[in-house]
Amino acid sequence: MKAIEEIKRSILIKRIVYTMIHILFFACIIYLFWFNYLLGYLAFIIWLCNVYQYYRKWIKIPFKNEIIAVCLKQIRPNLIYHYETKGKEILEIIKKYKLFSEDAYFSFSDYIKDTVEGISYTSVDLSVFLTSPKIKKHRILEFKGKVYILSAKKYPCDYILTEYGSKIDAEGFTKLDLESIEMNERFDLYTNNPLEIFKVFNPKRIEAWRKLHFCEDSRSIISHIGESLYIFLSNGENQFENFNDLEEIKKEYIQQLENLQKYLEIF
Repeated sequence: MKAIEEIKRSILIKRIVYTMIHILFFACIIYLFWFNYLLGYLAFIIWLCNVYQYYRKWIKIPFKNEIIAVCLKQIRPNLIYHYETKGKEILEIIKKYKLFSEDAYFSFSDYIKDTVEGISYTSVDLSVFLTSPKIKKHRILEFKGKVYILSAKKYPCDYILTEYGSKIDAEGFTKLDLESIEMNERFDLYTNNPLEIFKVFNPKRIEAWRKLHFCEDSRSIISHIGESLYIFLSNGENQFENFNDLEEIKKEYIQQLENLQKYLEIF
């Protein structure tokens, strides 16, 4: 806890300095408005464009990279955490199999590498925005939640089970119906082996998945590609947004591990 308190004090000092700088800058803007309206307006635009970037650089990123990492390591010593991440592996899968629209914009954060039930996994926060067909440069939130990548069980085929209705355009993949009307109404199933897929999605697994997912307020994509299992869960939330409650951060992560165990029992 001592290390966390020292980091908190450091970030508090940065917040004070950050606030004082922007108060002074804003006072200068008011003066410029009085002296020259055009100069004041330009200064205000420059300030507006940079205020969030400075907040992110000085406060949000240091807090997440330092405090959350230390906090999580108290319960999971071997865990790796980074707030900033490019989500390269996830982006490659999304683009290769066209899980979302080609004109989508992707934002990644909160990278975690850990183990659950002895299985290595990584998780990332993902937000997906689509371009509005009516208003140019306006983005519509399509997905906001977590993506998990796990070392998977060996299956006889690859598959993509998606709730997003996007047509999977991957070489060798075909669309099939499951032996469940309820599942077919919500999900589209694609596989590279139409004969073997029903060994994977047998009635027992379909029922277990229906009971788990249909009671949750989220949309999902479950994909087994090669030796990895990809779980996309959109619940409208990003992780660790409650900066000041460290115990809540720990509880949130423990809950994440418990949820992952439920998915591993099925897939």
